[in-house]
Amino acid sequence: MSCSGLLCGLSTFLNHGLALASLPWATRPTATLNQMHRRGPLKYPPAKVGPSAGRQQLKGAVLSTFICKPEKPNSANRKCSHVRLSTGREAVCFIPGEVHSLQEHHVMLVQGSCRQDLPGVKFTDVRSKYDCGHVQKK
Repeated sequence: MSCSGLLCGLSTFLNHGLALASLPWATRPTATLNQMHRRGPLKYPPAKVGPSAGRQQLKGAVLSTFICKPEKPNSANRKCSHVRLSTGREAVCFIPGEVHSLQEHHVMLVQGSCRQDLPGVKFTDVRSKYDCGHVQKK
């Protein structure tokens, strides 16, 4: 069975195109020396690092404490605080537990973990470290 030029090329691509796509030189052609000279060295985008600067836990000083309202459908008063981190950045931090004694200028340990129902809150306080006491039992 013979096929016309365009149809034959299409069927060949469909049959063998996937095999060629797996080869590295088939997907990205190599630049010539002139192209490399014109474009210069490859520029990689900088790694995206948040306020924690790639660290798991950070020390911070409390700037103020306040109460946040969660998103729907949840309803409660969540205790949060503005914190100046040791990297120099400021962030909003969630304080777990029912009662806390944090005030302005207290030192706290912060770890990076988001609260899904609180918009903009990217950190959680670590209880029983520095000036933040244990969670009180009832």
